[in-house]
Amino acid sequence: TSGNDPFIKGKLADEHFRLGNMYYDLRLLDEAIEEYQKALRLSPAFADILTQLGIALRDKGQHDDAIKEFNKAKEVNPQYIPARLHLGITYYSRGFYGLAEEEWRDALAIDPKNSALKTYLNFVKPRNP
Repeated sequence: TSGNDPFIKGKLADEHFRLGNMYYDLRLLDEAIEEYQKALRLSPAFADILTQLGIALRDKGQHDDAIKEFNKAKEVNPQYIPARLHLGITYYSRGFYGLAEEEWRDALAIDPKNSALKTYLNFVKPRNP
């Protein structure tokens, strides 16, 4: 049946992701989360959707759930920098500065020219008088 066709599942997942992003842009987080979850039920191994779900969960204050999604995104694609960047932000916002720094340093090793990572790393560097 067409319901099991990976191409069709991918197309439907893309539409749920797109709709989720529209809801997210309107700050309708519950609706965005629901759409991202629908997309992931169709295509569970997309680091970008997992990361965006994590961002929406974090924005809702669900930091532990967000951390789980960012880690899933890292498992799916260890090279996907946004997952590592946002995992670090989430750790940082929870006061886990060492974990945040570790994420950002690991990401910088993958993408040494990433200016956002360098900026975030400056937050956690010890300040010398």
